[in-house]
Amino acid sequence: MEIEFNSNIRIANKKGTGFIGLPAEICVKFNIHDNLEIFLNTHKFFAQIIKFGIIGFYVPKVIAKNYLGNNVHIKIRKIDEIYSKVGYDGRIYIPIQIAYNMRLKDKDIILIKILETNNKTKIKYSEINVRKRGEKIEYMCMVDKDLAKSQIRFLIEKKKMNTNKAVYIINFSKIPKSNFAVIGNNIILFNRKMPIIINPNVKLNEIALYLGAYYSDGTKKGNNWAISASTIQQAKFYLEMHNNLIKENKIKFIISYTNIRNENKDEVIDFLRNYWIRNMGDFSYKFRIIKPTGKIFLKHNKFGTLVMREHRISLLDFYKILLEEILIKIKNGNKKLAIDFLCGILEGDGCVSMRGYLLIATNKNEYHSIEDVLKILKIKSKTVWENPDRVFIRIGILEILRNFDLLKDKIFMYYPKRRKMLFERLQTAGVVKFLIKRSHEPTGWVKSWMRENSFVDNQYNLTNKGIKLRKDLIHCIKTL
Repeated sequence: MEIEFNSNIRIANKKGTGFIGLPAEICVKFNIHDNLEIFLNTHKFFAQIIKFGIIGFYVPKVIAKNYLGNNVHIKIRKIDEIYSKVGYDGRIYIPIQIAYNMRLKDKDIILIKILETNNKTKIKYSEINVRKRGEKIEYMCMVDKDLAKSQIRFLIEKKKMNTNKAVYIINFSKIPKSNFAVIGNNIILFNRKMPIIINPNVKLNEIALYLGAYYSDGTKKGNNWAISASTIQQAKFYLEMHNNLIKENKIKFIISYTNIRNENKDEVIDFLRNYWIRNMGDFSYKFRIIKPTGKIFLKHNKFGTLVMREHRISLLDFYKILLEEILIKIKNGNKKLAIDFLCGILEGDGCVSMRGYLLIATNKNEYHSIEDVLKILKIKSKTVWENPDRVFIRIGILEILRNFDLLKDKIFMYYPKRRKMLFERLQTAGVVKFLIKRSHEPTGWVKSWMRENSFVDNQYNLTNKGIKLRKDLIHCIKTL
C-alpha cells in the first residue's frame, strides 16, 4: 500500500532533523512504530511512525535542511523490514516494539537478514544485548564493522538451542562465557562477541589424529587460532579437518621460510608461492622470510612451513575444550583415541633418531599429558630434560615393534620423509634384521624380550604373532 500527499517539513530538534506530520485521514491507516519506505521529492529514506506532538516521522537532517518550510511531495509505503543506522563499531538497535513482540531477552541469538540494494541478502548472526538507561530499555546487537555509518534494512529471526535432539561432539556449556544456538545441522557459538559456526556432529574418533597434531603444532594461548603444517599432506589434512569442524572459515595462509642461504627474497617468495599454489591451492598467501639465528637452520624446510591462522578467539576456546575432552576420554581408557592422538603428536613434534627410536619434543607444561597417553597404551618411554623448559620423550625400537600393529598404518601418515626415515633406520636394528632376514643373531636379552612378548617360541622360532610382525615390517618397507 502506497500513499501520496503533500506537506511542509518543520524542524524537530537543534541538530537540524526534520519532521513531517501525517494528515488525519492517513494516520488511521498506520500504527506507532510501523516502518516506512519514504520518497520525498527525489530522495529515498526509511523512517518509523512516531508521536511527536502529532503522529508523523523524522526526516534526516541532510535532506531536511534543503526543504525546511517548503511544501514537498511525499510517497510512503509500510514495510516489514527494520531500518537502522549502523554505529561506528557495527552496532544496531532493535526497535522496542519489535523486541517486545518477539520477546527478545539479553543474550538471545538472532539471525539478521540484511537486504542489500542489489536485491541480495546478507546473513549475519548476532547476540542481543539489553541495556537499561533509567526507565528506557535498549536492545542492541552487532553487524559487520564494514557497514559502519550506513543505513540498512533487515529482518530478524530468533534462534533457540535444543540439546535433546543430538549428542554433540562436546558439551558446549563448558566453554567459558559462551552462548550458542542451533542453525540447521550446525551450532552458532558466541564467545567474547566473535561468533563461529560449528559442525557439532563430528565424532572425536574422526578427529583424534588431527587433535594430536594440533596439540603439537597449534596455538593454545593468545588471541588467534593457528596450526602449522610442514608438508603438503599435512596442510591438506589439517585444512580438511578444520573445514569439517568450522563452517564459514576466515583462514589466513602464511608461509614461513628460513633463508639459510641468504637467497634473493623476491625469488624465494616466487618459488614458494608457485610451489604451494601448485600443490595446495590458489590461496592468498602471505610470506614470512626469516633470517637464521643460532641453530635454527637445523629446522630448515626448503618449501617453508604453512601456518593457517584465524583471528577469532572463539576458535581458540573451542579447540582447547576439544583437547580437554579427548584427553579426559583417553585417561578414562579409550585406547583407540589414544593411538590416533599419539600419531597426531608425532606428526607435529615427532622425529626419528639415527638409531631408529622415536623422539617427541615437548615442554614442561605438556609432557605430562603425553606420558598419560603412553601409559594408557602401555607403551614404555623415557623422559629426558634438555633444560628446565624443553623435554624429550623417547620411545625405543623394541616398544615400536611391540606396538607395531597399532602404529604401522598411522605413524607419520602425513609426513612421508619421516615415515621413510623411520623404516629405513629400523632395518639397521639387529632385532629387525633377525625378524626379516633371519640372518642376524640378536643378543640374549633381545631374544628373551621376543620370547616374553610371544614373537618367538622357546626354540626362538617365529610364532604366528612374530610372522605377522615380519609381514607388516616387510610390507611397510616395500611401500617406501
